[in-house]
Amino acid sequence: GLTEMVAGARYAVVRQAAREELRKMKSEAIVKYATQIKCENSTGNYLYNARDSRNCFDASDLLQCAYLGDALDLKDCQDGNNVYQRVELCNDFMGVLHLYDCQFVAYTFDATRCQYTDLCNNGCEDLFGCACMRKAKFCILNKQYSKEENNTQKKSSKNPIPPQIHHTHK
Repeated sequence: GLTEMVAGARYAVVRQAAREELRKMKSEAIVKYATQIKCENSTGNYLYNARDSRNCFDASDLLQCAYLGDALDLKDCQDGNNVYQRVELCNDFMGVLHLYDCQFVAYTFDATRCQYTDLCNNGCEDLFGCACMRKAKFCILNKQYSKEENNTQKKSSKNPIPPQIHHTHK
């Protein structure tokens, strides 16, 4: 009995001392902030060649971007993931490639001025609310319009297309 109590008390003391020593070591340890190479005024981790970007992760070749993950070659974009090559002036996107001035798009490739699209590919332009389109231009809800009709429809809509959301980096 007594031997076990003494051994148990010593174990508790040693355990507490070890915990305190570990806390002290952790508080004094030098921890690497992030892995960033050729980055300027940027936050995030695993960044390469990023400038004026914030909260970006696993990304390279960024200019004035924010809130991105798994991204490559973007300018003036925010809120996206799995984004690759030549994406510019885009907001809220996922799984995209070669976009210009697109908002709220998913799995859209090689497109310009598209909003609320999904699976629209191969040179689509000026689409709104479309899905599964190829080489389409001036469409709203998968319906083809002339350039003039398309612009009129967008202007007269009860729910106007939200403007591009620009962010400032200070």
